[in-house]
Amino acid sequence: MSTPTWGLDPKAETITVYYEGEDTIYQGCPLCYNYDTTDNWMGVSSVDFTTTASTVTESGTTAEGSQNEGKFIRVELPSSTNFQWLAGYLVGHSNGFTGPGAVDVFVPNGAIIPVRAYADCSNGTTLLGLSDGNSYLGASTGDDDPIACAIAMEDVDRSGVAGVCLAKVFPTGQTVIGTSFFFLPSQVRNGRTYGCHIDGAYFFGGAAGAQEYLFTVTGDKSTAATGDCYGGLVYIKGENEATNAATYIFRSLNVATDNSGTLDRIENFLGAKNETAGTATNVIGATLLCENYGTTATGFLAAGDFIIRDEVGDTTDRCGIRIRNDDRSSAAAVPAVIKVEAHASSNSFTNLIACDAAGDIGLTASDGGVSTHKIPILIGATTRYLMVSDG
Repeated sequence: MSTPTWGLDPKAETITVYYEGEDTIYQGCPLCYNYDTTDNWMGVSSVDFTTTASTVTESGTTAEGSQNEGKFIRVELPSSTNFQWLAGYLVGHSNGFTGPGAVDVFVPNGAIIPVRAYADCSNGTTLLGLSDGNSYLGASTGDDDPIACAIAMEDVDRSGVAGVCLAKVFPTGQTVIGTSFFFLPSQVRNGRTYGCHIDGAYFFGGAAGAQEYLFTVTGDKSTAATGDCYGGLVYIKGENEATNAATYIFRSLNVATDNSGTLDRIENFLGAKNETAGTATNVIGATLLCENYGTTATGFLAAGDFIIRDEVGDTTDRCGIRIRNDDRSSAAAVPAVIKVEAHASSNSFTNLIACDAAGDIGLTASDGGVSTHKIPILIGATTRYLMVSDG
């Protein structure tokens, strides 16, 4: 039986670092390594061991490529550019220190330690994170500022004045390797929240020929499947069990790309490809399935809802849906633009197309009490009409 420990988590580990700032910092203050500094610590920029008489070059700076020890000694307050180089949290006996100078910090290694927080903390629920230029941890909502680095381990309200709170600090720079991975996000309900957030603000470059993907999932299936089974690379499923307000929308997938710069093309892409050496009975780029076994008495049911919103109105070529035949080598024509099928046990479709009002598509004329609808069809630059009559 191990001996009980009082006062400090036995996993807590401290190191001494050099705080470069001039602000006064307090117990639990987060500090990050000055990862891109060229200032060294020992006053030596390089040592040449290639000769019998080693050569030492004295200098207060060390160029990249010469292993500058200042990178693991010099620390500064958190900023949006150094979050991932978290060095630790100020130890109590360094409380009230005014820099610059040497201080002791707790290493972020999973221990439960005192941190400086500026949030209403709930035990085991409140995520605390680093924020740009602040000497305390704020409440993290899942975005990139504050970026989560700890979870509160006691109930204490520090939302009015920053102060100490026990927290379990997350290790940094960890790599997830294994057969499976699972995590359960805390219930944070303040405005827009994210259970998992990947910030690509510093990811994209744009070099010629680059193919840059912020998040990828790959899987090679080499074992043959037997029997009735299925699989996939990504499985997303949500289930609502609450009675929500009429204006609430619950989406299993919410994908959008905004542009405020200059692009030739902005799109979301779904595709399926049967390779030259492949054999597939069916190849379908995307399947949309809408099922209803409940009540939608006053609602709307559709497998797909396509919305076009061109508020500028000066786009040269516009349409609601574009279907393209992009065969490059096949001489055979595609039999149909749209194919309508119904299950043998279903009641088929009542109408081919349903318009809310007669003027939604085409023109309406009346002759002898019989209404005729002229549905325009653009062929090249010439408008033709499909005539549909009520009688």
